[in-house]
Amino acid sequence: MLELSSAGPSKQVAVVQPNGHVLLAGRVRGSTEKPNPAVYEFDPSKGGTSKLSTTTTNVALKSSLQASAATSGESAVYTFGGVDDTGGEINNLSPLTVVSPDGKSTATNVTSSGPSARQLATMGRWNATHQLLSGGFVASDEDLGDQWLLEMKSLAWTRLSAAMARARYQHRSFVFKGRYVIHVGGFMAVKPYALVEYTDLSTGRAQVGTIVNAANGPASLVAGCAYMLEDVIIYVGGEQVASDGKNDGGYAPFLSLLQVQPQSDASLKFKWVTGSPTAVSTSRSTDGSPTAPPTASPSTESSPSGSGELKTSPISLIVIGSALVVAGCGLLVMHWRKQKQATPSAPKPAPTPVKAE
Repeated sequence: MLELSSAGPSKQVAVVQPNGHVLLAGRVRGSTEKPNPAVYEFDPSKGGTSKLSTTTTNVALKSSLQASAATSGESAVYTFGGVDDTGGEINNLSPLTVVSPDGKSTATNVTSSGPSARQLATMGRWNATHQLLSGGFVASDEDLGDQWLLEMKSLAWTRLSAAMARARYQHRSFVFKGRYVIHVGGFMAVKPYALVEYTDLSTGRAQVGTIVNAANGPASLVAGCAYMLEDVIIYVGGEQVASDGKNDGGYAPFLSLLQVQPQSDASLKFKWVTGSPTAVSTSRSTDGSPTAPPTASPSTESSPSGSGELKTSPISLIVIGSALVVAGCGLLVMHWRKQKQATPSAPKPAPTPVKAE
């Protein structure tokens, strides 16, 4: 069974294998801030996790995070970047690390033909042939907003023409209808804080998204587990962001559902389908005192080794558990849809007669 312990690895990259097992690779152990070389395999049918005894990885510290929750359809884990702080000096790195289904990893240093060195970017599946990398940071108050596609077979990089509307890191990303790249949450130095943004690949335009009922949900999100089911983004757990946009705030709601609403002009709007104006938790400052949540953006604008048991932190448990929770969340979304479809539409008022001239 999974045991809650701060001595275990946290912030792993996770992927569901064809046999339904979850592969967990990399990340840190407790407060040591040292990369964890172990690879673990979680078996949902047994509720247990084992360390692959003959396998280690070389995933860098603070490499890219998972774009969304562990999902099936891939046979490897891809990460980019990281940091080397040996000797007391912090150096950003630019390796592309691929962890295969058996837990073995290979790393290739990316040159000028690809993205620059960075920490805590977001990387995940774009389609059957490509991975998407976005954001990250290189230093305090120097966030990145570039977006890249990686062709998985050739390992060739292509930079998207549009930069993110808000440079950010530790966010979550989704591909919607093969046309839009949606980014949710994360840390960002630029104000006002923008919870959601999207890039329309057909126009090459990135813009901050409008949430039509913003008061019904958190103003910011980070460190949660997210997944997209049809047109609903399922965000589980996590925290909000402090008012400076760069530090942890109060806990986020356990479950937040954000619906994507395509508009007639091909733009997107968003709507919370969970929560109420009084259900939004408040943030806390870095010293733990309550503060107001960061101002949400206005309307759309451009722009251990050892035993086989895995001991894991609460945030890591959310990541692992997401592979199991998503099914339940999916049922919740479907139930919401059926209720919505079964509710008769309100009668439309009769049109006002036009006065004759």
